[in-house]
Amino acid sequence: MPDSVKTIHIISLADLRYEANLHRKTRALATAGFDVHLLAYAENNRVLKYWRGVSVTPLKQFFVRGPLRFLEFFVRALLYLIRTKAERVVVYDVYPLAIVRFMQLLRRRLRFIYDSVELATEIESIVARPLRKWFWGKWEQWGIRGAAATVAVCHSDARFIENLYPFIGGVKVVRNIPELSNMLEVASKLPDYYFTRTGKVGIYQGALMQGRGVELIIRAMTNVVGFNLLIVGDGAMRKALEQESVNRNLQERIGSSW
Repeated sequence: MPDSVKTIHIISLADLRYEANLHRKTRALATAGFDVHLLAYAENNRVLKYWRGVSVTPLKQFFVRGPLRFLEFFVRALLYLIRTKAERVVVYDVYPLAIVRFMQLLRRRLRFIYDSVELATEIESIVARPLRKWFWGKWEQWGIRGAAATVAVCHSDARFIENLYPFIGGVKVVRNIPELSNMLEVASKLPDYYFTRTGKVGIYQGALMQGRGVELIIRAMTNVVGFNLLIVGDGAMRKALEQESVNRNLQERIGSSW
């Protein structure tokens, strides 16, 4: 049975525990009246309570790293697309891109948007490895040809993608920023002196994981006077970053939603 015009399927290799950006986008679509279906990894069912209003097909990882991890995801994503007969899809990040493009060749009614999230060939785990960089570059180049639209999180990323693939006809920008209500809630829990001691407050919002540079920001804080930091996020490096701030005696200058 064909999808309703209000049904959107989002395909992602992401771990739902750390995906604030994806969470905001699914909420926005659901609030706008769309029936949102999401295929992504969920380590346990407890995380699903934060995704209310979205129909989640949670995946459990049998392979956590290496080529088998991607192969497992590719097969399961392909089976999902066949089973659901999806016709409107958002490809979140580069990894599902060529799989959805392949399905589009088999099912002409399928239309998809490519949400690049980041510059796929420039991330830390790929940029210094020529074979990986070549493979994912070709994967993205072939897959992006079928996209009805391409989205990036900032104008510099959009220009990079446009220059790399001039045939796509432009990239739209949808910024990754926290909801104001969430920011105010975090701010209300911080001690008054945090905002009154200085007028200069920097904000990091995003996943606390390797490659994001948060540990470098914390280390740099020891050399900066009259500046505080607010961290809004969670992830695998949370405990290490907490300890880093303690080791450098920065607890009173770094506020967080930890």
